[in-house]
Amino acid sequence: MEFGICWHPPPLDWIKINVDSSLLDSNMARIGGIIRDNKGIFLLSFGNLKMHWDINQLEMDVIFTLKEFLQDLMFESKGVKIEGDNYNVMKFLQDSMMKSTYKAPIFV
Repeated sequence: MEFGICWHPPPLDWIKINVDSSLLDSNMARIGGIIRDNKGIFLLSFGNLKMHWDINQLEMDVIFTLKEFLQDLMFESKGVKIEGDNYNVMKFLQDSMMKSTYKAPIFV
């Protein structure tokens, strides 16, 4: 079976971060992501093992983990696009950015 899933690049001179997490019945979890430039060239990947019971919290942990890696990359790009599959977390992040006084170009 073939799926029509494809990667869409961010705007010129931006970076794109795809994040995800997975949770097993045993409460073992993995969080991580991959960062690419607008040409799709790999820049960085990150991941971590955790023990948790809430997939929403794990998805938020991925976002919070990003700040450790983004600081250096932000100086080299015009903006950041973040994609994840958890609607609630992405909506929370969008709403937080709209309310923030920090007006960096971040598109979720």
